[in-house]
Amino acid sequence: MKIYQKKMMMTIPNAIDELVRNLVLPAKHIEIRKVAAKDTVLLAARGTFKTSRGIALYIMDMVEQMPGSTGAMVGLSFEHLERNTIPPLRLGFIDLGWVEGEDFVIGKKPPEDWDQPILGVVNNNYKYTISFPNGCVIQWISLKVKASANGVSAQWGIFDEAKFMDEKELASEIFPIFRGLGSLFQHCQGYMSKFFATDKLADPAKIKWLLKKRKKNKPAKVRIILALQQKLEDLQVQLENAGINASEKLKKEIRQLNHYQHFIVHNAAMQRWMEQQIPGAKSEVIQFFDFLTKPFEEKRSVSGAIVFAGNLGKSLFLEKLGKLESSQAGLHFYLYGPFSTELMRAQKNVTWLGIEKPHEL
Repeated sequence: MKIYQKKMMMTIPNAIDELVRNLVLPAKHIEIRKVAAKDTVLLAARGTFKTSRGIALYIMDMVEQMPGSTGAMVGLSFEHLERNTIPPLRLGFIDLGWVEGEDFVIGKKPPEDWDQPILGVVNNNYKYTISFPNGCVIQWISLKVKASANGVSAQWGIFDEAKFMDEKELASEIFPIFRGLGSLFQHCQGYMSKFFATDKLADPAKIKWLLKKRKKNKPAKVRIILALQQKLEDLQVQLENAGINASEKLKKEIRQLNHYQHFIVHNAAMQRWMEQQIPGAKSEVIQFFDFLTKPFEEKRSVSGAIVFAGNLGKSLFLEKLGKLESSQAGLHFYLYGPFSTELMRAQKNVTWLGIEKPHEL
């Protein structure tokens, strides 16, 4: 499995994907990720990366799918989680390309500029949490401390060392906290999902409730899901290959933009992007909105004609376009839209062409 880390290179005018490491996942871990069941039970021998691959990748998927959501990490005690689960989990995050302090923080309040969890953190106490930049947070829950789940509403969860857990206790004390934010995340594959991990050498009598879940498996459906996921991955490779061509086109356009210093941009995000790509660029935000229509596919040519379409009454700077006439020979503005003013229409370098339907323009 290839892990990529996005970096902004100040000496290069665009972001690049840098291959930072190659990892090989055990076959069962790959199958688990592809199937992505609502309830996953990983019974495996020691040293099979249950936490550093299985749980770590599950968390990374949930964080990506549901920004701002809350996950629950259930353990025998806070001390057990801190001693047995957190070290391999931290190592797993790092192996998979995350940087502590930039992509996650453990046991402390995250940086102020990170997004906040939608449901907040219980009592604003971050001692037993893992936080992420997009507002996701994992609340630790101790089965030893009966009230530790109070006030928590989780949309996904991890149960480490599940062989020591009692099904009835989980059903009465823990499972009810899985609730909330359905209006935001019920369409997500991982919403209300649970990941159980434990040593398969446990006493069968103690993990009978986990072994019973095997009966819910439908091997034929699993094979169909795996086949479909493989097809999706093939399509993703094709899409990424197509993106290489798009990247080259973007580089060419950036080279062309470097010939200019002044820009009118749609929004603040585009302004930040312009400042990163074009050193010294000066820009003004005009607050245009996105408009989905069929791309213009005819041949373009460089000219002094500029078309401006929209609510002209909101763009009174258009009344001053005549000031450019003497300094910009050949420059002419064609305006479309309602609420044009007499001053706009009176300028020699402006032609108002009335109102047209957006898709016809």
